[in-house]
Amino acid sequence: GLLSMEDSSMHGALVEATGRFAWGPSGAPGQAPIGPTDSYLASEYYGPMGGAWLSALDLAKFGRALLSPSEGPLSSAEVALMAAPRIRTGWPGQEYGFGMLIDSGVSPAMWSHSGSVAGYLSSYELVPEAGFGVFFMVNADWYFPTEAVALARDRFVHLQYPDPSTYEHRSSAWPEYVGTYEDPVALGRVVVEARGSGLGVRFVDLG
Repeated sequence: GLLSMEDSSMHGALVEATGRFAWGPSGAPGQAPIGPTDSYLASEYYGPMGGAWLSALDLAKFGRALLSPSEGPLSSAEVALMAAPRIRTGWPGQEYGFGMLIDSGVSPAMWSHSGSVAGYLSSYELVPEAGFGVFFMVNADWYFPTEAVALARDRFVHLQYPDPSTYEHRSSAWPEYVGTYEDPVALGRVVVEARGSGLGVRFVDLG
């Protein structure tokens, strides 16, 4: 298969039929676990935003292809297209490309992404200059692995961070975010309010 990712599929029902998957307890320890066809994971709208089922090893194989595009089906030009900054995020020095965050605020630059769905979390970081990557998956949705990924990365790669005092302060833009938002899937009504010198959030339907 592509990149020898033999344990990857976009079809939750097929994955469930093989029995080669980890159940994902959701909400808190002890809650009923979730499988590939449970919750919204089996819905039509889930596939386009994610929907891939794969092992941590297969995720690492994908990362290796990004770090060494000449060794796999992804060309250097295609990887460069993915890693080209498209839009700024709210984090200083960080932008979004095609399917990955590009953090040029640190040296050497870093690529990353994380994922969260009911029952499952994942995170990866790549440092192209060092030819290094960390890939982490958790079959639970109450433990975000980003800290574990950072600890593993710091064992092998030394990143230099910019001086926080140089970060641009854009409180003048905060009023743009004030308003009521609707998340029909999980959060319901979310109200963002101006509170003194900052912003506050109320999750109305969650109390």
